[in-house]
Amino acid sequence: MRTVGTPVICQTNRYIVFMQPSTSPAIMREPRIRLGILLRRSQQTVFRALTAQLEPLGIRGDHFRVLLQLDEHGPSSQTDLAKSLGTDLSNVFRTFDDLHSMNAVTRRAGTGERREHVLALTYEGRVLLGRATQAASAVAHRLTEGSTDEEVAQLTAVLERFLARHEG
Repeated sequence: MRTVGTPVICQTNRYIVFMQPSTSPAIMREPRIRLGILLRRSQQTVFRALTAQLEPLGIRGDHFRVLLQLDEHGPSSQTDLAKSLGTDLSNVFRTFDDLHSMNAVTRRAGTGERREHVLALTYEGRVLLGRATQAASAVAHRLTEGSTDEEVAQLTAVLERFLARHEG
């Protein structure tokens, strides 16, 4: 396989992109093209900051998402939880095992298929969620420092509309 173009090394993700001779760096400044790049970089920044804040609690972002989901929607089957989180069932199983070992969630047999289980928060899970929410709030405030409340509200509204149009 022959690659055409100039190799450009992306240090962040450690991969090489071959830009076609007709691809100008100027095109990367076009707002609609830069949007995806900026969203990804923003997600990585938030992920790193949140990971650092949650680490002392012994949890990760996926644990936090499951705790939030169970708190907001109540007990859920593992399948429903995977769908609502946009992840596969194996990730829910791994995350459940971690949270179960911390006594943060329980599992009971569901009413439908015999292999289906329903997950629910425990008291310890609610306490952990409270601490994790405080940690996430600290991250959000730190990352939006220098932005007005109006700017944060506008960005949030734009992203919510974007997701509403493009999420399955």
